[in-house]
Amino acid sequence: MEEIDQIKKALRKELAAKRDSITEAVRADADRCLCENVAALDAFRQAETVLVYIPTGSEVSVWGIIHTARERGKTVAAPVCGKDHTMGFYAFTDDTQLIPGKYGIFAPDTLICPKVTDFSRAVCIVPGLAFDRAHYRIGYGGGYYDRFLAAHPGIYTVGVCRSAFIADTLPRDRYDMAVDTVVTEKGCL
Repeated sequence: MEEIDQIKKALRKELAAKRDSITEAVRADADRCLCENVAALDAFRQAETVLVYIPTGSEVSVWGIIHTARERGKTVAAPVCGKDHTMGFYAFTDDTQLIPGKYGIFAPDTLICPKVTDFSRAVCIVPGLAFDRAHYRIGYGGGYYDRFLAAHPGIYTVGVCRSAFIADTLPRDRYDMAVDTVVTEKGCL
């Protein structure tokens, strides 16, 4: 287990550097197409709630997904990280001011935003540094999404990453959760 952790740690550093090296214009073009591909999914069209992360740095920008979800009258919620590497999702609107949360990532204010507890018609957009063809990912190492998804197995999950970050296989351990589909700017896996 410790060996896999070290391999993942080194891979995270390599992938983050590779992602950061992509120009902003190239990222923007890819992310626009990627968001359109997510919006075309049946699971997205049928969802009443879209669980989505707030992008930071060179992460895939999912603002297009947020905008489309709101246009279609869906509830949009973002994660708030808690103790013990857990997270909850809180609904936010265009009028909601996001605040710096754990790790400096912007998140809804839990004092004013309602917590989402009904995931029966939800789709979860899952970030990752890379995904493999079996739909496993290299995340950021905190295990937040793996714990959340393990606790909510009925949620349809969509991993998002740029096509340059699709691998044949990635190292994984027994706690890693695969997503239902992976979407890139070129389509779905």
